[in-house]
Amino acid sequence: MGSLVLELQRELLAPNCDIVSSLRKAHIIASKLNLTEFDSWILSELNGYKCDENEIPEYRRIMGELKALNPYHGWTPVLFQDGKMEETICHRKLDDSISAIIELSSKSDSKSFHMNIPADAARTIDRMCTAPFPTSYVVSFSIHLLSEIIDKVKNCLLEWTLTLEKQGIKGDEMIFNQAETDAAKDVPQQINNYYGTVINGNVEKTQITSGDKNTVTMNIDISTELTDEIRENLKYEQLSPDDMANANELVDEVETRIIEKKSPLLIKSALAGLKEYLICLGANVTADLINAKMMGLF
Repeated sequence: MGSLVLELQRELLAPNCDIVSSLRKAHIIASKLNLTEFDSWILSELNGYKCDENEIPEYRRIMGELKALNPYHGWTPVLFQDGKMEETICHRKLDDSISAIIELSSKSDSKSFHMNIPADAARTIDRMCTAPFPTSYVVSFSIHLLSEIIDKVKNCLLEWTLTLEKQGIKGDEMIFNQAETDAAKDVPQQINNYYGTVINGNVEKTQITSGDKNTVTMNIDISTELTDEIRENLKYEQLSPDDMANANELVDEVETRIIEKKSPLLIKSALAGLKEYLICLGANVTADLINAKMMGLF
């Protein structure tokens, strides 16, 4: 078999890497080296996180978009004025096992997945939005956020194996000698030493309410520059000619509203529509650009 650590490295670098199998092999390595804290993270990824939300790694933190069920138009975005309330409702830390995340990511028939809002929370949102009748709500997340979680786990394991190798810890035929076990005491076990600072590709943090008091302000000059940047990014997306033409029409609509100094509500609505369209096309790089910029514009 050779080096267990180097074999795990090769698995992680393979295009068809089975991350569940790799985690199991990492569990063997960590257990044999008495790296209990790192092994606890491995088991949590394999079995799901059965702990307080604050103990779940930050790379599993995702942000979605609240949507209400409109009887005529289907699921419609709900826009917030209160950023703290939006964060409370739309942020989630996924505690599912990595295999469940992989299954959801690979079997989804759309570009997004939903989490239901409980009935008691839905009634609170009804009051916030002055909804005329009880409404169903979901938080919608872009499916590519799941792929980012899977990649972060792979990267974490890969960096860990590289650290072991630097310490001279390789394992021979699934056996680690005493020198390797002793050297493992100096190997960092904190997960953030391997995945670093994580910024998820978030759905935009809207700040406009469905009620009567829209107090959002916006930097128009920066927003005009944004449309130029969006067009530049679109050039590198793999879109059909028709899809590219439609996307550019939506960008033109955003720019027109900015030039005409329409209300922030209308401008943000146009940007949100453009973002949703790009996600549906798989143009996630440009969609993420819009998400990131919108957080600083409004």
